Amino acid sequence: MTLMESSGILALVNPSSHPAPSPAPPKAGPTLAAAQAAGFPMGGENLAIDLADTLVTVTTPPTDLIADQPASDRFWALHGDVLPAGWAPPAGAATRRLRDAVRVLLDAAQQGAALESAALETVNATSALARVSVNIAMKNGVAERREHWHHADPADLALASAARSTIDVLTDPALRSNLRRCASPTCSMLFVTGDARRRWCTPNICGNRDRVARHYRRRRQD
Repeated sequence: MTLMESSGILALVNPSSHPAPSPAPPKAGPTLAAAQAAGFPMGGENLAIDLADTLVTVTTPPTDLIADQPASDRFWALHGDVLPAGWAPPAGAATRRLRDAVRVLLDAAQQGAALESAALETVNATSALARVSVNIAMKNGVAERREHWHHADPADLALASAARSTIDVLTDPALRSNLRRCASPTCSMLFVTGDARRRWCTPNICGNRDRVARHYRRRRQD
């Protein structure tokens, strides 16, 4: 049955006479190619994971891929399609503060360790910067779910979206159980995969390095 509005009253109608449209596909983030073209070696993952991957932890000190405001703005622009309408790029310092907490939490989740309380507090506080109210609107006789974001600063929309993305990864059993870290000892990129055979974050960087290394070893053995 489908909800239909009649004289301001929501009524049930037979879906055979008012077929519901197919649900809209989820918004897609940047492709890996687009992320790499913008200077980020990893992309195309959940927003939280892409944000965490802007900190390369295998170097000493860690390499920050959004160390300045232009780089931070470039990251958010890449993910504009998955952010609420009306968003604005946050300050780089606020982005990095959230990113650092997200990285700590996702690393712990991937390793099966306890989640740090301070990082959780940062994510929860950031999520609360913008709130969502949900209601039903009628369109062509069909009830649709609508979300309305309430915020004081348009930049809060981006930060809150990334925080909620982090909450999704940490609380969704499918996402959390499939969270992986690249098998390369020179890489710290995280990704989600349902393919148990996948070991590398990207086929054209770490995957290619592995293929080259294996080829070199075979040549030396011949």
